[in-house]
Amino acid sequence: MRYKGRHSQPSQATQEKAVAALGACRQAMIEIHCSTPPTGVLYAAASEVMEAIDMLAGVMLGDRRHFHAKHHSAGGGPSA
Repeated sequence: MRYKGRHSQPSQATQEKAVAALGACRQAMIEIHCSTPPTGVLYAAASEVMEAIDMLAGVMLGDRRHFHAKHHSAGGGPSA
């Protein structure tokens, strides 16, 4: 494979695969958070990995919170 230069972008397919893998990895880190004490080394390491994933999401997708839980509404807001 030929090097395209440091300013080239990965293909759309490559980005989609990377985003899917990052999402799966972040979910695994959340599971570690749920099963280990918050004062432990493993918990801290999982937090670091999640921070790095969020940073990558910001660079790749323009949204550091891409993998964070989204609030859903059933439409109970004020009506006009």
